[in-house]
Amino acid sequence: MSEAKKKLISKLKETLAKQPPWLFRHSSFVILCVVGYLGIASFTASAQTFQQLRKTISASPASQEEATIKQFLEMGLEEGKPTQAVMEAEKWLRQNLPEDGVLLYKAAKAAELSGDWKSAVAYYQQYLEKADLESAAADEAVYVVYSILIEQLKDTSAAYSFSRNEGDRMIVCPRARQFDKWFLDEAVKRQDAIAVANRLRACIEAGFSPALMTVYYEGYFRWLLSIVDGYIDRGRQVPTTDELVEAYKKLSGVLDFSKEMALRLDWAVSVRAYNLTKSADEDVEPPLAEAKALLEAYPHLARWVLAGWAGGGHGPYYRKDPKKFWPHQLEAKMAPIIQAAAKLNPEQKIDLLKSWENSFDAHRDVKPLQTQAVKDYLAANPDLSKGKIGLLLLEKPWNHYTPEEAAKLAPTLAQNRHPEAAYIRSIAAGGKEKNLEKMIDALVGPEAWRLGHAELSGRYADQLWHYAGRPDGSQKRDAEIKRSKQISEQTRKLDVKEEAPQGQRLQVLGNLWTDYRSPQPKTVG
Repeated sequence: MSEAKKKLISKLKETLAKQPPWLFRHSSFVILCVVGYLGIASFTASAQTFQQLRKTISASPASQEEATIKQFLEMGLEEGKPTQAVMEAEKWLRQNLPEDGVLLYKAAKAAELSGDWKSAVAYYQQYLEKADLESAAADEAVYVVYSILIEQLKDTSAAYSFSRNEGDRMIVCPRARQFDKWFLDEAVKRQDAIAVANRLRACIEAGFSPALMTVYYEGYFRWLLSIVDGYIDRGRQVPTTDELVEAYKKLSGVLDFSKEMALRLDWAVSVRAYNLTKSADEDVEPPLAEAKALLEAYPHLARWVLAGWAGGGHGPYYRKDPKKFWPHQLEAKMAPIIQAAAKLNPEQKIDLLKSWENSFDAHRDVKPLQTQAVKDYLAANPDLSKGKIGLLLLEKPWNHYTPEEAAKLAPTLAQNRHPEAAYIRSIAAGGKEKNLEKMIDALVGPEAWRLGHAELSGRYADQLWHYAGRPDGSQKRDAEIKRSKQISEQTRKLDVKEEAPQGQRLQVLGNLWTDYRSPQPKTVG
């Protein structure tokens, strides 16, 4: 009980003691007297107490009891004197650490009402360190901190730091959630993938519904995936640190409403970290378990997994050295990809197998066809490279084949429509002597049905001249290119005009289709 209340009760007793005994027989009088006296005296005592407390605290702020400072702040808020209250309380707070967090909350409220934004934020943040985050006061404090920093102080960096350091823990506060989009957008702008991953995990662990996460947060999941997907040495790169990997893996571990996204995030960050570690000549095991888990559930991602093993892509645009990571345990890496191929529909399977081709833009150090797993798969499925829909699955670039090797391979490519099949069959036609004229005869003759204007305009003839050893100098080269270009002009001729009657156009189409399906098509291009 406060001293003011004790004095008030004592004075009341003295007053009542002076009254005649008969008066106390009327209970209504006694009640009216007590209530009236308390009602009149309480206001005067309260006002006097605030001034007295202020005078006492001001004289010796550091030595005051914590309860006194708390009472003083409460009086200041109740009586509309927050500025005077917080001014004296701050003197005590500079030298004392309160045990009751409510004191800090009251100080923050007084500073807020006084317009001292910086002090209010500081006190609210101190209060929130130990507050019950499920309380209404904590909910109010979090909201006010965000609002002051963003709206009043315009201090985006401070608001972002507060949210990054404390926001995940305070996501349980209902009004804190309205600032999630602001924070996540800021994190994306700052390329802070760790912060995005941690906040999304906090939202899931706080019980956000799958529908809410899908509708409002899906874009942030896709952004996280884009950060770790693609070439490992691309320009816009977020450093792949242990902290980043841990953040992604913790997120994928709780992401139960989208299994595919969870497995993709886990795989992408794992293979990126693996490739970078191997590029730095450090020893590390490949993430085989992550690849297996992903492809067992989603086999259509087999080509994407292959690109991951290759360093994020399958092309020439590397600045890292694939030889440092691609060959490492390659057979084990390819195993889940081969297993996934059996589960694909024809379109998906062709897309995967096309990524195995050694085309001109494939990196010299990334050769799926050189792995035993792929060789065994193709041996068990010979039809994949036969027929006009077959793929050109060469173990090495066409110009690395000897005439003898080309002659052995040529019959299997007779119906293959891939333009580079013409290279192999033309080399075979040139014989051991690498006869350029015989090669060009084959190129512009029986092989021309595979080729279009781009191939016949000179590029293929020039490449065969180089393969043959550049016989008779550039004069011979120019002559063979000229011969090829003459055949190329046939690809520009139309057997029927667009405005021709439908029957005439259908007849031409029928002739082309019949020729294409024949054992030896003759129509150029």
